[in-house]
Amino acid sequence: MKTGTVIYLTDAASVPADFDEEHAVMQLGLDPHWTLLAASQNGFHEMQEATLRLVERGAKTIEAVRAGLGDNGKINLFGERMRLFG
Repeated sequence: MKTGTVIYLTDAASVPADFDEEHAVMQLGLDPHWTLLAASQNGFHEMQEATLRLVERGAKTIEAVRAGLGDNGKINLFGERMRLFG
């Protein structure tokens, strides 16, 4: 059973233009195919869109977690995981 993850960036306005989303997700130990970043800023998926895309890829369960971008450019997850689907 495939589990998808939506990472919601709470401070997306501070993400640099050259941010490598796939590399940042891989640094967390997550599979970029089953993980999408979401935010309320342009250039990122909305939560609903990210969830739908993961369902279309075949995810049976989807969780969401909040995150911020550290000074080192790495994603820092925080808070409890929340089930969005499945």
